[in-house]
Amino acid sequence: MLNSISPPPNMLKLLQPKPEWRTLILANDSPRLALEFAPHVNQVNLVCPTTKQAQEVEKAAATVHLSNIVCDIGDPEFLPYDADTFDLVVSHHMAHTWYDTEEWLRNAGRILRPRSMMAIVSYLVPGTRLRGKKARKLREAADYLNALTQLRNPRHQRYNSQNGWEDLLADAGFDIQRWETADVYFTFAQWAGDAPLSRNDRLRLKAMIIQAPEKAREFLTPQFSGDRIQFRLPEITILATSKANEN
Repeated sequence: MLNSISPPPNMLKLLQPKPEWRTLILANDSPRLALEFAPHVNQVNLVCPTTKQAQEVEKAAATVHLSNIVCDIGDPEFLPYDADTFDLVVSHHMAHTWYDTEEWLRNAGRILRPRSMMAIVSYLVPGTRLRGKKARKLREAADYLNALTQLRNPRHQRYNSQNGWEDLLADAGFDIQRWETADVYFTFAQWAGDAPLSRNDRLRLKAMIIQAPEKAREFLTPQFSGDRIQFRLPEITILATSKANEN
């Protein structure tokens, strides 16, 4: 996750994990979440893209005397686990990197035990169920903001609107139990500084924020003070339960 001005959501408080739970965590800021959850659950599986990252996680866990964190090396978009394995799946600022969000959600539902919990934390883009000129402008703003973020990080695929998440989760068989939204504020220097950008791409990124069309600008609410630019990205935390067995 980016180094935001606002604190991250209190996932432990929201989810209230139980001692018997087996938890799968996919997170950009590992091992923080794994270290937070491990004392409260039976086991944490943390997907690590590289062996080096897994070694760093294991070292951090040993430092605080935690032995129930398992590092699974692989691509976090793919979930090669048996059905009905986990009591909780957490996707923390990872969903925007999936090539196929619908397939990922179906797979997450498969590996969760019936009526178990999934938590998704992600940034939002504008959206609406309405039609007409205003709705078209909101969709254009969503495309613009996704293009902005993809310029910053080519791994970015797409942020969704709240309505978009509702539809994706319903189609995958999840029942939304709760969601929370909060505005997360960044300075441009902070946001762009976290990314390996060329000088030209950094200038393009800044120009896209300054010259954003009306609905995208209303969403970002940029503020300018000399060379300093601050803007917001709304963040959503969604708690949803997997479907029950059909038998």
